[in-house]
Amino acid sequence: MLPGVAPLPILFPAVGAVPAQQQEAQRPRIVSGEATLEADSITYDPVTGTTVLNGNVLATYGPTRLTCATATLNSETKEAHFRTGIVVTDPVGTLEARELWVDFDKPGSARAVGITLQAHEAYFEGEELLIEPNEWRLRNAWATTCRSEAGKPEYRVLLTDIVFKPGDAILAKKSGFEVLGMRVDVPFFRVGLDQSQTGLQTPTPTINSGFEPGYRWRNVFDVGPSAAFLYEQEAGTRDVPTVNAQLAFTTRKRSPTERERMIVVRNYDRERFSEGFVNNVMVSTPQAEEAAVGRGEMIFFVGHTSNQGVQARLPETNRFDRDWYGGVEVAGRVAGLIANGQARYGHIQDRNSGVETRRAEGFVTFLTDLVPVSRNLYGRGRFDIGAYWGGGKDYGWLRPEMSLIYEPRPETRFTAAYVNASSWGSPFTDADRLVAPHAIHLRLDLDFPATDLSILAKYDIERSVWYDFEVALGQVAHCIRPFIAYRKFPGTLAFGATLRADKLFDALKQREVRR
Repeated sequence: MLPGVAPLPILFPAVGAVPAQQQEAQRPRIVSGEATLEADSITYDPVTGTTVLNGNVLATYGPTRLTCATATLNSETKEAHFRTGIVVTDPVGTLEARELWVDFDKPGSARAVGITLQAHEAYFEGEELLIEPNEWRLRNAWATTCRSEAGKPEYRVLLTDIVFKPGDAILAKKSGFEVLGMRVDVPFFRVGLDQSQTGLQTPTPTINSGFEPGYRWRNVFDVGPSAAFLYEQEAGTRDVPTVNAQLAFTTRKRSPTERERMIVVRNYDRERFSEGFVNNVMVSTPQAEEAAVGRGEMIFFVGHTSNQGVQARLPETNRFDRDWYGGVEVAGRVAGLIANGQARYGHIQDRNSGVETRRAEGFVTFLTDLVPVSRNLYGRGRFDIGAYWGGGKDYGWLRPEMSLIYEPRPETRFTAAYVNASSWGSPFTDADRLVAPHAIHLRLDLDFPATDLSILAKYDIERSVWYDFEVALGQVAHCIRPFIAYRKFPGTLAFGATLRADKLFDALKQREVRR
């Protein structure tokens, strides 16, 4: 999508050709493979190389359908010009335009003016729409996902210049949000359409385990096709902020598919196993865990961390600094397993004791595919290894995790996991330790049309205590979806609201757009 624009070049590989002869009860038409173009009359001028279609013009290509009053095809300029009453429809939505130009020498390129677009829940009105392969630009437009019965928007997103990159991101400049006659200007925003991506984001409000308000702010910026810069910061109202700044890069040319992913390495300091489905309620599916662990790329990185806090023994928090560090991360498949490995070296100082040293660290994760056990029941294994060398103290741990996932219905999922970790050596800082080496994790996910609820509980077998409870709730309320997510450990409460455009975003997340 956008509806019906990309296939039009297929319709006109040889514009100067004489149209197929009219068959019984059929109008004049041009046929090329799956594409058909017909009208009440079709005339061709060999001097100008122009074909003119007049009256009830209809173009079809698979499920895509275009209608208008008149069209001109020029074999010299390789351009098709559609005019008057243009309507393009396909399963994703309906586009109406005053005029539409298609460059059929460049498949996937087009320009439309005076447009309205209904794409799933979203409605757009705009001055100009520019279409290039895998990129669509809309100028001087507004959008909404909520209109009254009379068609009046209940809010508007004002868009001076917005770019859609399917499978990648949505970027907008000089935008605004208008509701109840009030307007808030937004100079720039970016919405990632790939799970591994972010961009310039606004800080997320949080509440820590002591119910103190705070914030978390995370940004990832592309630095050319093979590098990215990460800046993240978080703090409570009375805390010294925790800051992590990191430059990550590859040393080889990335393929177009790889360039769709931002280059971000896993952060073992902030929270271990945070990409695990049975470890973090914010990881929505087992497939999301697979995508986070096995990104399939070698990444080098350098960075700096200050005042990093890790809860290794509840409720104590251990804080440390990394003046500098560097390392490499590689991911892919090893012996049929999804694998991720990271090695790094740098200077570390324990803020509690003041002791500092240089040391090497290594982390490895192996994740199995989902294994069918019986009908609607799946098993999965995960194995994490961490090792530390330096400061006169060597330390390490091995953490096996076995899960059973039961999905009796598409909207319901039950998951149980068992963890039994072991360790060796002496840690340099308590932050090196695992929180609950011997534990049971239980999770419930409900995904209904208007409500999605996820609950995760963790039981520490050695201390005989439920040490973590996490819940994420989203509820559709007319045109918006308020949500709240609470995690007792590491102690955060996040809340907010999203505008309803689920189906539109699902369509935009597709990396390959046929039409």
